[in-house]
Amino acid sequence: MPHVRFQTLRVLKVIVGIVFGLAIAIALLIGRFTRQQHDPQADAENDLDFSPGAFELAEPVFPSFAIEPDSSYRPIAESDEPELTPDEVIDQTGGGCSMLMGRGVAAGLAIVVNRFPNGNAWGGTKFSVLDQSGAVNSGVLPFLPFQTKVGRTASGQTIAGFGGIRIGNPNSTGLYSEGDPLRIYLGHELVYEREHVWLFDVAPNGSSFFSIESLGSDYSSRLVISNLDHGTETHHYLGTMFSDPEHDLTYLASYTSNNEEVHLEPISGRYSRGLGTHYFFNVHEEGPPRSMSVPDSGLDDHALFTSSAEGYFLYEAANGADNLHIVKAKFDWSAGVSTAVWRQDGPAGTRASHVEISPDGAWLLYSTSTAGTVRRRARNEDRVLHVLDAVTGEKAFALPILNVDEQIRRLSSVLPPQATEDDAGWYNGAFFIGNDKLVVRRLRETGGLVDHTAKFYDVYDMNSISLNAQPEYRVESNQHRLNVCASKGFPGSLIAGEGGRLAYVRRLN
Repeated sequence: MPHVRFQTLRVLKVIVGIVFGLAIAIALLIGRFTRQQHDPQADAENDLDFSPGAFELAEPVFPSFAIEPDSSYRPIAESDEPELTPDEVIDQTGGGCSMLMGRGVAAGLAIVVNRFPNGNAWGGTKFSVLDQSGAVNSGVLPFLPFQTKVGRTASGQTIAGFGGIRIGNPNSTGLYSEGDPLRIYLGHELVYEREHVWLFDVAPNGSSFFSIESLGSDYSSRLVISNLDHGTETHHYLGTMFSDPEHDLTYLASYTSNNEEVHLEPISGRYSRGLGTHYFFNVHEEGPPRSMSVPDSGLDDHALFTSSAEGYFLYEAANGADNLHIVKAKFDWSAGVSTAVWRQDGPAGTRASHVEISPDGAWLLYSTSTAGTVRRRARNEDRVLHVLDAVTGEKAFALPILNVDEQIRRLSSVLPPQATEDDAGWYNGAFFIGNDKLVVRRLRETGGLVDHTAKFYDVYDMNSISLNAQPEYRVESNQHRLNVCASKGFPGSLIAGEGGRLAYVRRLN
């Protein structure tokens, strides 16, 4: 059975240029999952025997130091037409426009980018940060931004980031040593600018931002965390951990759900997630990062950490008689103890995919399919969307994905009388909006053909969710891969607002 090794990293504070010392590792086995059957709430700690023990130690790793950040901000350069207009972007197909919707405290914001405002890439890239009233700030970039991020500070200022490398399928994203430019704007001022960046993110609450920056042709890099609340900038030297024989991206980087840590998550196999060594860097201090290793058992397993203190582990059934195993674990770093909060058994002979936690950590979502280890054909009945109460592990909602008759019955609240398979649509994933909305995305299916340009969103109320719950309502959308800046997007849309200004509105009903 796969197990989780739980390790902490002591960090030497050294000046730039010190050569990494030899790492000395002392590894002790901490725990192993069992297959005994238990009630999810009974004897949870024994279900997953994370016995107290020494962490795996390794030093020195990731030399780090703090510097005084540059305080010489530059206003956004003015232009003849600083704001994007509705005619430039709304329902303009062809791939030149992109839109990023904010989340959390930034849910009322969106960034819209027009990469080809003059018909080609040499005219500069125009952007606008929008709310329901129109453009909060706008500008022109001298490069094509492949990543965009947005947040809102406690004082209400917007923070917007543009740049980094193109990320398609993480399993096949080429990593070239030079990286791409990055700009971070706080309100109307440019507060951070770099030329060689791979990845970056902005905390939704606007408290900080970070970037993974290339240091040269040897694929070495550093993590730079800029804490706006404290006015600090911390550099962590990562060595060549992002390097790969084929120069593929080996890690993704993002904030944990509480915005308190930067999480470097290893990219694992096509049907797996989170297998390998995870790193967590505190955004408030220069001190040591934390790391945890999730060994690869060769099965299609998933590890999802909400922070360095909490994680979920979903282990594929080893054969047709075994169940999918789901465990929620807590990690106490000060005491050196890891425990299982609960354990739940999923359907026999299945593996998990698309594992997601709601923003407040109250709900765990995952879907299942036939396990790759099972010596039989894939079964439609194995394809189910599940939602668990993340506090107790109890089953909260389940929806068969490929059982047409059952789906029609379960969607009667949003379907016409005598509904058909075409009315129900084709299941195309699920996600949370905020803490109280579960959304199931569907594609229109007509005569057995799937139309990827027409989408439905079935919205469920998590405050009244049940195993066989019906959607509250259904929303139709014209947003698709070639029409990202859509007039009927979800959960937000672009509109021509007051005075004909381009604006962004939430569209949740």
